Amino acid sequence: MTSTLRSQPTRRIKTGLVAIAVAACLSVFASPAMADVSGDFTYTDSGTAVTITGCSATCPATLTIPSSIGGHPVTVIGDSAFIAKSSIERVTIPNSVVTIASQAFSGNSGLKSVTFQRVSKVATIGGFAFYNAPNLEAITLPPSLVTIDEAAFQSAIKLASLTIPSKVTTIGDGAFATLVSLNRLSFAAPSHVTTIGLSAFQSAVKLTSVSLPSTLASIGAFAFEGSTLLSSISFAGIAPTVGGAAFDAIATVPLALVSANLTGYGVAGSDFHGLTVRNPVLALTKGKVKATRSLVTWTTSVMAPGAGKIKLTATTRAGRRVTTHCTVNVTSTAAGVYAVACKIGKSGRGALRRGPLKLTITTAFTPTVGRKTTKVQALTLKRAR
Repeated sequence: MTSTLRSQPTRRIKTGLVAIAVAACLSVFASPAMADVSGDFTYTDSGTAVTITGCSATCPATLTIPSSIGGHPVTVIGDSAFIAKSSIERVTIPNSVVTIASQAFSGNSGLKSVTFQRVSKVATIGGFAFYNAPNLEAITLPPSLVTIDEAAFQSAIKLASLTIPSKVTTIGDGAFATLVSLNRLSFAAPSHVTTIGLSAFQSAVKLTSVSLPSTLASIGAFAFEGSTLLSSISFAGIAPTVGGAAFDAIATVPLALVSANLTGYGVAGSDFHGLTVRNPVLALTKGKVKATRSLVTWTTSVMAPGAGKIKLTATTRAGRRVTTHCTVNVTSTAAGVYAVACKIGKSGRGALRRGPLKLTITTAFTPTVGRKTTKVQALTLKRAR
């Protein structure tokens, strides 16, 4: 069952709908003297570039945006240019276009496909640009894309597969909300996404898993709320900041947080609203090492509540242990910094003069929620010159 949007996102979306209604009225009552006409299109010309502002008459089913008019490149598809034009079924965007402005194709109930020509320059898809395109089944976003603004593709209810291009940094609030057919979401490598906005993928009721890129720093509130089949989330890097109820009302089975190189505090239990979190690999940062003539100190941060031990061992290349007093018991009710100090004996100091020592840090940590994790890290300690 598709969940309803929460109050805050709803307010945003309602605001957008008001904007769409106002824009629609403006497009109906705008004076035709404000734009020039070329074939099927009205446009404005800045003297160096052209903005498409709409259709000169009834829009054709196959709408091919021209790459130039009057010798000037078409760089912008303007605000509300084709809003609520139900006759449009197919759109081709030329490689001259840089911006698809706010509400450009909003409310196109007949729109089935959008094609970007090769070597596309489109960098921005504006707010509500393809909002409420209920028959849009497939779209390949261009590699040039950097910004996807709020509600850009919201309610494209037939869109089943989506790849976020590599250069995209921001996915706006509600950008892909209520994509109820979406079953595949991927991020092209190397991803540059840093922000997933409020309600960005809310109510993706067929999505079962998602792997989030290592660049991601922030997930907005309600971002995946109501995605009722979502049962696996993979964080590929430092865990992002997670907004309230970002994963609320998702799968009823335990949620698996399977991370590669996760080094920070991942997601608070409250953000899952009572769901069981299975195997959160959240335990420790990489830490820092400091050595003096008689002491090796390893400092690390525990990034999740729990308990365990951190053990540091220094050995020669031949495998002979040269440290003592190297274990620290950790009890963490929250994030904290812990240091393990190991004394280097006389023989160890002599060994260090003759060559590098091998440091092995073994961490056995059990989060308050989840299973025990053991991590082994190895470093080389050389004599300072």
